[in-house]
Order: sequence, then structure tokens, then C-alpha cells
Amino acid sequence: MIDDWIEVKPYLPAGVKRIIGRGATFWIGELNEATVLKYPNEIGLLDPDEARNNLIVERKLFEEIGEHDHIIKSRGLREDGFLVLERATNGNIFDYMANHPHLPEISRLRWCIETCKALVHCHKHHVLHCDIRHRNILLDDKLRVKLADFQGRLITTGGETVYDGGSQEQAQYYCPRNNMNNADIKTDLFGFGSTIFFLMVGHDPFPDITGQNEGDDEEVERRFRSGEFPEEIRVCTQVVEKCWKLSYNSAEEVLQDLEALMMSSVQI
Repeated sequence: MIDDWIEVKPYLPAGVKRIIGRGATFWIGELNEATVLKYPNEIGLLDPDEARNNLIVERKLFEEIGEHDHIIKSRGLREDGFLVLERATNGNIFDYMANHPHLPEISRLRWCIETCKALVHCHKHHVLHCDIRHRNILLDDKLRVKLADFQGRLITTGGETVYDGGSQEQAQYYCPRNNMNNADIKTDLFGFGSTIFFLMVGHDPFPDITGQNEGDDEEVERRFRSGEFPEEIRVCTQVVEKCWKLSYNSAEEVLQDLEALMMSSVQI
């Protein structure tokens, strides 16, 4: 992926002790035990003005959403334009699962439910996340989900975009559509389906496609479009495929199915 090869030069703004996370566009720096700072790379995918504007949009999306048990808290923008956020001490779920490969299925299912609750809350406030995946799901000191990286969109009830933070899903989380700039509740739910898949199976859909070769993203899209879904069978298989088939109309519907699975523990 692009953040594996793009050259970036680390720097520490005022108050930042060390860098504890990064993406193609932003660093995450430790301020103290409770907070971190999100700030742009000096060399990245965006020019400095665009990167700072995306942080302004992210702050606005946090303001629209308000606080929720499973969404990382925003502490607002500093005078330098960088965003202060709540710190999740156990990092992101991708790294946590890599270091704890034998997690019980019940814990994984609980994380699916907690992430879905966060998504329900976002959609109630007309916010699309637009990049739901393992690296944007954090864990606090009690291993509770904290959804992060809100550079998606605020939309009207008619689906028109009010604010756009520029986020878009990676290939295995991207809902095939004719216009790649379109986003709605169902494209969010498609990405969430791939997130459920990762949480329950332990790897992204189509692990044979590395993303390092020309045409890899197109092959992932082709498989999704033609319904050539992964064959791994887990407790959430039907829920995942309903997300991929765009069968759900709301995150509430997904949540109901996930909670029913938690209650029944019957594999479907």
C-alpha cells in the first residue's frame, strides 16, 4: 500500500514526545498518557494547506457526532492547527491481533458489535466514516473499541456532501461503484463487512492479492462485483455477505444481526 513506500520525514511539534503512529498523510504523536496529536507529514500525499483543511473537517465531524463510548474523543484544534485526540492505550486492532493471534471468538464478535454501535451513532448524525478498517479501530485500556480517523463526510438528509475530509476505503474495503467519489450508508456498510471479516477471520479478504502489483486493486473490485467472495466460513459469514451484497439499509440492521449472533452463539 502507498503508506509502505512513500517517503516521509518525521518531526515533533511543540509538546510531542515521540511518534506512535503514522499514515500516508498524518503522524500521531504522544502528548501525554491521555492525549495524542494528529499532524501532517512534511512530505505526504497532500500539500500542507489541504492537510490542515482536512484536520479542520475532522474537528467539525467530531463536533457533529458528539461523544460516544466507542468513538475516540476530540480535544479540538491547537493554535498551530493540529488536532488533539484522546489516546487509546492498546493501539489499533490490526497490531493488537497480530500480537495476540489466539483471541477467543466471543471477543472478536464483541469488537464487531462495538464498532457497529459507533457506526450507528455516526450515521444518526449524518456522518459517513468512509474508511472503516482495522487500523482505524483503536482499543482503550479495557480493550473497548474506539473508532478513529474521522476524515469522512457530513451529508444532508438528501445525501449531498456538506464537508468532505478526503477519506476513501482501501481496495478490500471499497464498495465497487460507477463513480468512485460517491459515498453513502451502504458504501460504509460494505467496508464494515470487510472489517467484520478481518476481525473474525484474522486477515483481509483475498489475502492472495498483496496490493503490490499492477492491477491488484482492479482484481479485488472484479471479485466483489462478480460475487466471488472469500470461502472462509465463520460465525458472521452471512452478515458479512449481506454487507457486501448491499442488502442492509442501515447500521441498525447489521447491529441487530450481530447481537443475535452474540446471544445465540450458533454458527451461520
